[in-house]
Amino acid sequence: MAGQRVTPLDVFGTTGVTDKLRPQYTQLLDGLDAMLDLESGLREILLHADHEQQTAELDGHLDVTGGLAAILPAAPAPTSRPSWDRRGTEHRGVDLLEVEPAVRMQLRQDPQVIEFRESLEAAEDMTQQIEGVSDLASKLVSQLTEAEGDIEFSDIMETTLHLARAARSLTTLPNRNVETAIKQVDFSSMELTVSCNTASDAARTLATVRYTRRRSWYTPEQLPLREAQRLLAAAVEKALASAYSLLDRCVAARGAVAQFQLWQAIQIRQRLNFQLAVRGVPRLTASDLRDFLNDFISADLRGADLAGVDMTGVRWSVQTLWPVDLDLDDLRQRSVEEPLGSGIYVVRSGTARTRQLEAV
Repeated sequence: MAGQRVTPLDVFGTTGVTDKLRPQYTQLLDGLDAMLDLESGLREILLHADHEQQTAELDGHLDVTGGLAAILPAAPAPTSRPSWDRRGTEHRGVDLLEVEPAVRMQLRQDPQVIEFRESLEAAEDMTQQIEGVSDLASKLVSQLTEAEGDIEFSDIMETTLHLARAARSLTTLPNRNVETAIKQVDFSSMELTVSCNTASDAARTLATVRYTRRRSWYTPEQLPLREAQRLLAAAVEKALASAYSLLDRCVAARGAVAQFQLWQAIQIRQRLNFQLAVRGVPRLTASDLRDFLNDFISADLRGADLAGVDMTGVRWSVQTLWPVDLDLDDLRQRSVEEPLGSGIYVVRSGTARTRQLEAV
């Protein structure tokens, strides 16, 4: 009939469909039997469960831990890392402060520790001074190259004055390489000062030529305008070359100071290793060493011998515990609270003083 869907049952009938499919179903089962090993598959599935059951039964009869200990060599006993060894720690300087406060206080009197600390601090200060000279040289380069129209030499000469003063203030360290580098910085700064003075004179000459040429055509003794312009351009170019040379000298000086700092850091590390009878004291910066020798906030110093100890720079607080014979009033008078209201004090100068205790 039109519009009516025809199904296989309509064609073959129920019996006809079963008769058609039964031979194909039988053929499919025969093919699967030839390809699949059902018993092996079941054994693989049950193998894990059977292994766990057997292991559980053996646990009641075997000492696995004891057996392994008898077969394998004994593990080495863990070694404790010194509290001041910062390898593997996330924050620098924290573990060093765990060294006994009395030991750290005594190290403040060690002559070599004092010498290395002063050298590191001097190198750190010199690095900042060299950076200051380098910044002024960079400023001069900008003033000589980025000016619109005529260069303002009054600002340039003021910068040059500051530069010369900063270069002269550079102190030498007890190291030949550093001394040579600093001398070269000083020489280059003087050379730059002369170059800027020459450029300033050339600028004034050009201004004079321009002024007189506008008012009189009868000035044969004056330079031609073009020649004055050429002299100024040459003087500025030389000043720029001197500034770039000074920047190179500053880079070399920073490198020499950095090498000196590294050497001093190695020396102080070896000294602390010897004094503390340990190995593994980390390499210290000047800031690390200051904290190590100065920070006694909340420290227990009741057992420390402070007689004759120079306390200058020591940081302490109201929680710091002192020996009973320390003159705390004198220490407080020689200290300044930083910051104000914090309860943390820094000793300005002087050695530890003790008060006389009368026998009862």
